[in-house]
Amino acid sequence: MQKRRGFTLIELLVVIAIIAILMAIMVPALQKAREQARFVICKANLHQYGLAGRMYLDDNDHRFPYTFTWLFLKGNAGLFDPEVTPDGVLWPYLKDKDIHMCPTFRNITKGQGLYNYRYSYVMNAYVGGDGQGAVTRELQIEKPTANILFFTEENMWTIPGLSTDGRNDTNLRSWGIGGGDCIATYHNAPQGKLNRGEGNVVFVDGHVGAVKVEEQKNGGVFRLSWPRKKLPDWFH
Repeated sequence: MQKRRGFTLIELLVVIAIIAILMAIMVPALQKAREQARFVICKANLHQYGLAGRMYLDDNDHRFPYTFTWLFLKGNAGLFDPEVTPDGVLWPYLKDKDIHMCPTFRNITKGQGLYNYRYSYVMNAYVGGDGQGAVTRELQIEKPTANILFFTEENMWTIPGLSTDGRNDTNLRSWGIGGGDCIATYHNAPQGKLNRGEGNVVFVDGHVGAVKVEEQKNGGVFRLSWPRKKLPDWFH
């Protein structure tokens, strides 16, 4: 009988090299697919936030919730503390939904050892009476509400020329000229360059979109609230 011959060392090395090449091709594609799935989940979360915001406006004479108490009545009391139960004015519209954490945000905070955030979405400070020149009612907005930011993701870190503040509260106060907070830039970022991607947003009319990092500069392609129109004297 003829003796069965095994693989030679060179043949094994060739097989290993082929496997390594295939892995090098497949892993980035799989990572990209996972990130795209997280991106879609995040958009769905913000869609629910948009619906909740619309219901709140309809139930409250189109007055916006205050940007520091929409989630916690005591400000940011529970942003990092799991013992604090959300009790803000918008919470009854959101509490039964598992929609408060973007999976990409969770991965980044875990991987970089940042704060143990409980929630990853923030409200636009300029439609809740907190930012300078803010509006308090939907009818004060002169621009179409489809252009006005309502809720979004916020970066946990600063980006020179775009932001000077990291994530530390439940509202987003962007100055639009390189200062304050900024919309997240970590979705679909090229090769892990988290300052060069995009972030999900939901607008006051309820539709969800994405804002790329370059679209945030020089005032952005979106609006925070201005210009503000004066309501008639009889309107209260």
